[in-house]
Amino acid sequence: MRLPRPALNERAPRITVFLSIAATAGLGVLLAAGIASATYAGRNGRIAIVEHGAGGVQIWTVLPDGSSPQQLTTTGFNATPSFSRDGRQIAYLSDQGAGGQYEIWVMNADGTNAHQLTHLHGDAGFPDFSPTGARIVFAGHTAANRKDDIYTIKANGTRLTRLTKDLGNNQQPVYSPDGRRIAFVSDRTGVSQVWVMDANGSQATQVTKDKVTHFVVDWSPDGRRLVYDDGNPGTPTAIVVSNVDGSAARMLTHGGTRDFGPRWSPDGRQIAFVRVFGFSSRVAQETFVMNADGTHQHLLHKGAKQLTPAWQPLP
Repeated sequence: MRLPRPALNERAPRITVFLSIAATAGLGVLLAAGIASATYAGRNGRIAIVEHGAGGVQIWTVLPDGSSPQQLTTTGFNATPSFSRDGRQIAYLSDQGAGGQYEIWVMNADGTNAHQLTHLHGDAGFPDFSPTGARIVFAGHTAANRKDDIYTIKANGTRLTRLTKDLGNNQQPVYSPDGRRIAFVSDRTGVSQVWVMDANGSQATQVTKDKVTHFVVDWSPDGRRLVYDDGNPGTPTAIVVSNVDGSAARMLTHGGTRDFGPRWSPDGRQIAFVRVFGFSSRVAQETFVMNADGTHQHLLHKGAKQLTPAWQPLP
């Protein structure tokens, strides 16, 4: 989460390597993307996306067919949205606090009652609600420690707890649907890989063991599989699904595009992701949706600067 200042006067948090890929695409921020937001079982509600406009980088929601766009934030830099399990709240990163750092904020699903949750005075992003809504997990660092770690905090802003304490950067955390485990990405082995640990930070287990970079991970609503992106910066990336232990990995997207930031739908039947066309600083980035088996890939929302999407679960 080091903070270079790219063109267009956008601040680009590097909470993850994923963000740096977005910056390479001229997106000015990662996201993710992971960020990350777990998908909880239920009916499919609205989908949160991020766009860059005259007012900065803002969070919007659209219906699953891409229609009825609604802008939720209006000023500053706001990104990495994640819905609560009941679909009523969104956690996200924002620079609207007094110090201008990226901190975790929470608002209602309609954009009202926005308030700051964390005060790391470093940077924080990629929040994810626990299944009960009692805690939020996120990645970040303090002013004194520039290494990204995974933290949890109670939904009322108390009891900040650091979960990772190794020498690597640990990012993009997402709770499992039962709340017992957290999937995340870490470069502790030298390359950003997918890991899973217990919700208290213990028993960290490496899932992917390859030489390519992974940026964003998400759980299937039944907790049996993981979906993540697979590839290195500046090269085509694909969406991959596997069992939680990394076995039976299967590539869902193919071709010369960069596909990243996958998010499973609450009903388990679809996956939303971001597709980048090309590798220059001026390329199109659009939100796509496909069936969970990789078929019927289609455009959800056209336009620049979308980052990792987030599905709203409905009862």
